[in-house]
Amino acid sequence: MKLTASANHTLDALLELVCVEVQLTETQDGKSRGHYGAVADWLSREGSPLRGFDPHIFPQGSQRLGTTTKPIGKSEFDLDAVCKLTASEDWHPGELYQLLWDRLYSNGLYRPIMKRMPRCIRLEYAGDFHLDIAPAIPDPASGGNCILVPDMNADLALEHPANNVWKSTNPQDYAVWFEDLCIPVWTLNAKYARAQVDPVPDKEAVHAKPALKRSVQLFKRWRDVDYVDRPRLAPPSII
Repeated sequence: MKLTASANHTLDALLELVCVEVQLTETQDGKSRGHYGAVADWLSREGSPLRGFDPHIFPQGSQRLGTTTKPIGKSEFDLDAVCKLTASEDWHPGELYQLLWDRLYSNGLYRPIMKRMPRCIRLEYAGDFHLDIAPAIPDPASGGNCILVPDMNADLALEHPANNVWKSTNPQDYAVWFEDLCIPVWTLNAKYARAQVDPVPDKEAVHAKPALKRSVQLFKRWRDVDYVDRPRLAPPSII
């Protein structure tokens, strides 16, 4: 069926309304930024055992890309972060994981909300938000901004032989590639002595977001609705 210009305009307007609806509220956005900043400070501040590894903490995933969608019902949205430490592959992934776990566990605010996940540590805040923090080391074989993260089964002992696997990834360059497809390109230059914490990018007004970011959000909302009764089959948003 051929759509008329009028029908196209109507469809555009409806999609625009959906885009507005799927954005995080100011409260949700503010809470996620506040928790991220506090955790990053705790991991990287003077006196932290991680400090000697020159920690570089940065966001990854949908919050970094600006494609987070407001959860439906009781679903949680998440902020993914990386804590990159200057260490070699001689470290067992479980050792690195435990180092990050112990630092978080030493804080009474985080201890009750911590949960072990296969490649990260999850902080489950009350309500509709959780923060996933993945320990990482440089990946010299791949070079550049490539990193290695633990590829683990969280149900096994951390130093179990089956957990002695590193997985290569490159969330920073992926974000740069994604931003290169959008206008404007966002760049960052925030550094601290012997530690670096990259903030979550500034929130963009929905009408100022590039079409690519809004399109990804629309696809994610379609997925959330279409797979509501079969969440295990839902494709990850990166696809």
